[in-house]
Amino acid sequence: MPHTAVRLLVLFAATAVLAACGQEAKPVAAKTDGDQIAVREAVADFLVAFAVGDGEAACSLMTDEAIAGVVEDGVERSAEEAFEVCADVIDDLGEFLEPEEREQLENPEFTSVEVTGNSALVGVTYDDTQIELERTDEGWRLAEGIE
Repeated sequence: MPHTAVRLLVLFAATAVLAACGQEAKPVAAKTDGDQIAVREAVADFLVAFAVGDGEAACSLMTDEAIAGVVEDGVERSAEEAFEVCADVIDDLGEFLEPEEREQLENPEFTSVEVTGNSALVGVTYDDTQIELERTDEGWRLAEGIE
Protein backbone atom coordinates (compact mmCIF):
# COMPACT_ATOMS: atom_id res chain seq x y z
CA MET A 1 0.00 0.00 0.00
CA PRO A 2 2.95 2.42 -0.46
CA HIS A 3 1.28 4.61 -3.06
CA THR A 4 -2.15 4.74 -1.42
CA ALA A 5 -1.66 8.14 0.18
CA VAL A 6 -0.16 9.60 -2.98
CA ARG A 7 -3.17 8.31 -4.88
CA LEU A 8 -5.42 9.89 -2.22
CA LEU A 9 -3.59 13.16 -2.81
CA VAL A 10 -4.20 12.81 -6.52
CA LEU A 11 -7.89 12.04 -5.96
CA PHE A 12 -8.18 14.88 -3.48
CA ALA A 13 -6.59 17.40 -5.76
CA ALA A 14 -8.37 16.10 -8.85
CA THR A 15 -11.63 17.17 -7.21
CA ALA A 16 -10.22 20.68 -7.14
CA VAL A 17 -10.37 21.04 -10.93
CA LEU A 18 -11.60 24.43 -11.97
CA ALA A 19 -13.77 25.30 -14.91
CA ALA A 20 -11.77 27.83 -16.89
CA CYS A 21 -14.96 29.47 -18.17
CA GLY A 22 -16.10 32.54 -16.34
CA GLN A 23 -12.75 33.28 -14.75
CA GLU A 24 -11.94 36.98 -14.66
CA ALA A 25 -9.01 37.77 -16.92
CA LYS A 26 -5.86 38.90 -15.13
CA PRO A 27 -3.01 40.84 -16.66
CA VAL A 28 -0.35 38.64 -18.19
CA ALA A 29 3.00 38.88 -16.49
CA ALA A 30 6.30 38.03 -18.08
CA LYS A 31 7.96 34.72 -17.22
CA THR A 32 11.01 35.16 -15.06
CA ASP A 33 13.41 32.90 -13.20
CA GLY A 34 11.82 34.33 -10.06
CA ASP A 35 8.45 32.97 -11.22
CA GLN A 36 9.88 29.50 -11.67
CA ILE A 37 11.43 29.60 -8.20
CA ALA A 38 8.19 30.89 -6.66
CA VAL A 39 6.15 28.19 -8.42
CA ARG A 40 8.48 25.44 -7.18
CA GLU A 41 8.33 26.84 -3.66
CA ALA A 42 4.52 26.96 -3.70
CA VAL A 43 4.30 23.33 -4.83
CA ALA A 44 6.96 22.17 -2.35
CA ASP A 45 5.27 24.05 0.49
CA PHE A 46 1.89 22.50 -0.41
CA LEU A 47 3.31 18.98 -0.58
CA VAL A 48 5.14 19.36 2.73
CA ALA A 49 1.99 20.74 4.39
CA PHE A 50 0.05 17.77 3.03
CA ALA A 51 2.73 15.33 4.18
CA VAL A 52 2.71 16.61 7.75
CA GLY A 53 -1.09 16.92 7.87
CA ASP A 54 -1.14 20.72 8.10
CA GLY A 55 -4.42 21.37 6.32
CA GLU A 56 -4.47 25.09 7.05
CA ALA A 57 -1.07 25.60 5.46
CA ALA A 58 -1.95 23.42 2.46
CA CYS A 59 -5.30 25.10 1.83
CA SER A 60 -3.72 28.55 2.15
CA LEU A 61 -1.70 27.58 -0.95
CA MET A 62 -4.84 26.91 -3.02
CA THR A 63 -7.15 29.27 -4.86
CA ASP A 64 -10.66 29.74 -3.45
CA GLU A 65 -12.02 27.88 -6.47
CA ALA A 66 -9.71 24.92 -5.86
CA ILE A 67 -10.75 24.83 -2.20
CA ALA A 68 -14.40 24.86 -3.25
CA GLY A 69 -13.68 21.90 -5.51
CA VAL A 70 -12.18 19.94 -2.62
CA VAL A 71 -15.20 20.46 -0.37
CA GLU A 72 -17.82 20.18 -3.10
CA ASP A 73 -20.61 18.13 -1.56
CA GLY A 74 -23.72 20.10 -2.40
CA VAL A 75 -23.56 22.17 0.79
CA GLU A 76 -23.35 25.92 0.27
CA ARG A 77 -20.56 27.40 2.38
CA SER A 78 -18.86 30.71 2.88
CA ALA A 79 -15.22 30.96 1.79
CA GLU A 80 -14.16 30.71 5.44
CA GLU A 81 -16.23 27.57 6.04
CA ALA A 82 -14.91 25.98 2.84
CA PHE A 83 -11.35 26.73 3.98
CA GLU A 84 -12.00 25.01 7.34
CA VAL A 85 -13.46 21.91 5.64
CA CYS A 86 -10.52 21.82 3.20
CA ALA A 87 -8.09 21.99 6.13
CA ASP A 88 -9.92 19.13 7.88
CA VAL A 89 -9.84 16.99 4.72
CA ILE A 90 -6.09 17.43 4.32
CA ASP A 91 -5.50 16.85 8.04
CA ASP A 92 -7.39 13.56 7.72
CA LEU A 93 -5.67 12.46 4.51
CA GLY A 94 -2.23 13.15 5.97
CA GLU A 95 -2.86 10.46 8.58
CA PHE A 96 -2.87 7.76 5.88
CA LEU A 97 0.66 8.43 4.64
CA GLU A 98 3.25 5.69 4.87
CA PRO A 99 6.73 6.87 5.98
CA GLU A 100 8.18 6.52 2.46
CA GLU A 101 5.26 8.51 0.99
CA ARG A 102 5.75 11.25 3.56
CA GLU A 103 9.46 11.36 2.67
CA GLN A 104 8.66 11.59 -1.04
CA LEU A 105 6.17 14.42 -0.52
CA GLU A 106 8.47 16.32 1.82
CA ASN A 107 11.30 16.17 -0.75
CA PRO A 108 9.68 16.59 -4.16
CA GLU A 109 11.75 16.24 -7.29
CA PHE A 110 10.65 18.49 -10.12
CA THR A 111 10.67 17.22 -13.68
CA SER A 112 9.45 20.43 -15.30
CA VAL A 113 8.27 23.95 -14.57
CA GLU A 114 6.39 25.85 -17.26
CA VAL A 115 5.23 29.40 -16.57
CA THR A 116 2.94 31.05 -19.10
CA GLY A 117 1.60 34.40 -18.00
CA ASN A 118 -0.40 33.86 -14.84
CA SER A 119 -0.49 30.07 -15.14
CA ALA A 120 2.08 27.44 -14.37
CA LEU A 121 2.39 23.69 -14.76
CA VAL A 122 4.82 21.82 -12.55
CA GLY A 123 5.84 18.21 -13.06
CA VAL A 124 6.97 16.14 -10.09
CA THR A 125 8.51 12.69 -10.20
CA TYR A 126 6.00 10.50 -8.41
CA ASP A 127 3.43 9.04 -10.79
CA ASP A 128 4.37 11.72 -13.38
CA THR A 129 2.13 14.16 -11.51
CA GLN A 130 1.38 17.54 -13.08
CA ILE A 131 0.27 20.36 -10.76
CA GLU A 132 -1.39 23.47 -12.17
CA LEU A 133 -1.01 26.83 -10.47
CA GLU A 134 -2.39 30.33 -10.90
CA ARG A 135 -0.75 33.64 -10.01
CA THR A 136 -2.92 35.49 -7.48
CA ASP A 137 -2.49 38.68 -5.49
CA GLU A 138 -1.17 36.48 -2.68
CA GLY A 139 1.33 34.66 -4.91
CA TRP A 140 1.24 31.33 -6.74
CA ARG A 141 -1.59 29.00 -5.68
CA LEU A 142 -2.67 25.51 -6.72
CA ALA A 143 -5.54 26.06 -9.08
CA GLU A 144 -6.41 23.29 -11.43
CA GLY A 145 -5.45 20.42 -9.19
CA ILE A 146 -3.23 17.48 -9.89
CA GLU A 147 -3.31 15.20 -12.91
